[in-house]
Amino acid sequence: MNLIAFLSANSWKKKQHLSERRKPDYCYRYGRKTVMLASGPLSLLSWMIAITTRSLISLYIIRIIQGLTVGITFTVVPIYLAEITEPKLRGQLGTYFQIFWYVGLVHSYATGPYFDYQTYLYLACIQPVLFFVCFICIPETPYYLLMAKKEEEAFKALSWLRANKDVAIEFAEIKESVEEEMKNNGSWKDLVATKKDRMALLIVQVACVVKYMSGMAALVLYATQTFSESSRLNLTSDQMTLMIPLILIVTTWLTSLMADTVGRRPLMIVSSIGSVVCHTIVAVYYYLDKETDIDVSSYMWITYASLISFCVITNVGVGPLLMTIQAEYFPSHTRAKGGIITGIVGGLASFVNIRQYQFVEDYFGLYMNYVIFALICLAGTILFSAILHETAGKSLGEIQRNLSDTINVDNKTKRLP
Repeated sequence: MNLIAFLSANSWKKKQHLSERRKPDYCYRYGRKTVMLASGPLSLLSWMIAITTRSLISLYIIRIIQGLTVGITFTVVPIYLAEITEPKLRGQLGTYFQIFWYVGLVHSYATGPYFDYQTYLYLACIQPVLFFVCFICIPETPYYLLMAKKEEEAFKALSWLRANKDVAIEFAEIKESVEEEMKNNGSWKDLVATKKDRMALLIVQVACVVKYMSGMAALVLYATQTFSESSRLNLTSDQMTLMIPLILIVTTWLTSLMADTVGRRPLMIVSSIGSVVCHTIVAVYYYLDKETDIDVSSYMWITYASLISFCVITNVGVGPLLMTIQAEYFPSHTRAKGGIITGIVGGLASFVNIRQYQFVEDYFGLYMNYVIFALICLAGTILFSAILHETAGKSLGEIQRNLSDTINVDNKTKRLP
């Protein structure tokens, strides 16, 4: 494989997870909106440097800036979406984060192979400009404004977000929830201060590890290499690669329609079980093809069907719902810090997932990658069944109270003779 591309892809993950550490103080000090707005100019700056310079040092600077931008996005956007959305729509809108992430992949895969370097960079400048122009008029979250003691602004923001409907009851509930949660100081220790906090942290990190270690990162990065090895379809490897994010967009959109009706927990469990099946099929095929003398070349279509099925099934739950779960399980005073931990864990998990793929293929065989992915998804299925609570249709305050009630019931049950 191309060593420079490999190191470049991994360095992006390193920069992302290192940049995650800087977000919580900014998120609380300047607000969710202001920090998110900063990602637009930062992204534009990185592309402008790429347009105007040609040196290795410039590439490192670009990677650092883009890592910072992605760190902001993955940390603050889920918080913003959770805090502005009605409970009945939170799951649906939360999945749109993942949808537009895949739209960005489509943009890259659709323009990269067909435009020259300079034109591609100019096209990449369009998105951050559009984001900044459109988002500058959107209000700050009511939760943050109440945390900042700006009650009047919080009420106006909530009214704007609800299209000027009567929000008195909802505003009172949000205010009560924020006041209760802000009794704690929001330090890093509060992430593990109580059994409820530790359970919330565990649930989110399990979902995070399963998402990023299930193989999607490696599949997307190595898609062209995988499809170019033995494609028997009437499509080029670039076209097959472009199909992946298009499929992900469609399936994630379908998930957005089910997230608030079917619920988070069933979708996460079904998604992880389906991923186990898909990875097992691919592992068996590659084992027979690479490690034995059995001729299975005529069944190559099964591999493609299974990989595409994995893209579909993982985006039924594990893929898009992590951001929603992350924002729901942490209370207001630790939501940003919890997002930082999740971002770091996700960055490290993606880094390991990408690094392991080529290493495992070289030393153990390509099939072993999919065995590992299947085992991780199997572990996710078991853990989701055991510890994941349903949050669909509940306010952020209700989720915290229900989690506390569940912990209290479990403690009382253990004391019974």
